[in-house]
Amino acid sequence: MVSLLLMSPVSGATNVASFSAPFTGATAIHHQDAVSQGCGAQLTVSTAASFVLSTGVGTGAASAKSSPCSSSDSQATYDAIVGVNGLAFTPATTGTYTTTAQWNVTWNASGSMSGKAAAAGGQTTVEIWVLVKLHDSTTGKTFVGKTFFVVRKDMTTAAKYSGGKTGALYMASLSHGLTAGDKYQVYAVLGFDIAAVIPQASPAGSVTSAAVDLGSPGHGGTLTSITVA
Repeated sequence: MVSLLLMSPVSGATNVASFSAPFTGATAIHHQDAVSQGCGAQLTVSTAASFVLSTGVGTGAASAKSSPCSSSDSQATYDAIVGVNGLAFTPATTGTYTTTAQWNVTWNASGSMSGKAAAAGGQTTVEIWVLVKLHDSTTGKTFVGKTFFVVRKDMTTAAKYSGGKTGALYMASLSHGLTAGDKYQVYAVLGFDIAAVIPQASPAGSVTSAAVDLGSPGHGGTLTSITVA
């Protein structure tokens, strides 16, 4: 359902724009970037990044592990971004508005860094995040909200992490001045990044690993609503 209600930005006003699945007229975003370099790198993408406009559901899952390699660094990384772009609206009144994208997410994530890996300068990264942007098609300017991190683990010391949530709500927002009559387009995404890196010729027992599951049965993120008010 898509409704465009052109209202003044006053307290208690009806939304200037409201979007929910099916996201008719939008473009689905399903970006992924996979890297596996070095003889000790292992990367498994169990669910490729995907977003379905008709349901608003985004999925993706991957795991990375690195161990020592005598000839080069071992690096296994994966970045995924899913969501929508191109949902359009035009405010009737100039003012400051807040654009909010709400996601319902079921996820699991893990990461580890062995003591020897940490001493050798290894790295483990696990991140899940949501973000919203606005593009003014009239002027060509783009406004970017602050990234909200569901999980943010960057390990450089010996550590282990494991976490997850079922049906958790997360919101990305952006408050910005909008101009009456300009045409704006909303970009709302859910993303995750994993990395497992071991320097060349690290000692035996140097192991890093990272994983995010937004793709197994019952897992993923649903973009439940986008509002501009």
